[in-house]
Amino acid sequence: MKEYIISHEQLERLFGWIDQLTLLVHGDEAEPYIGKRLALYEQLEVPPVLRCKDCKYFDQVGWTDGITGDCMKFYEVYGYDHCLLTTTTDGFCAWGERKVVDE
Repeated sequence: MKEYIISHEQLERLFGWIDQLTLLVHGDEAEPYIGKRLALYEQLEVPPVLRCKDCKYFDQVGWTDGITGDCMKFYEVYGYDHCLLTTTTDGFCAWGERKVVDE
């Protein structure tokens, strides 16, 4: 299964809460609202998350724990005079670009 920011199980739980709130607010007339929500959920395409470990900007030089690294895109965007952006292998952001792996 692909890795997402929010899993389908969490999304189902969230929509379950929304359905419960809809029932509380609309009572017996809630069915059309819930039906619309189900139709939207079926159309939903959630893009996979690109984790830092798979990003071309993630640099672990100088780190020995195998988890921590620096985001070099942060330097590219904000310049070297700004503070260091340290992240971990399971981190993610809006700048990520997948590493090209030579085969």
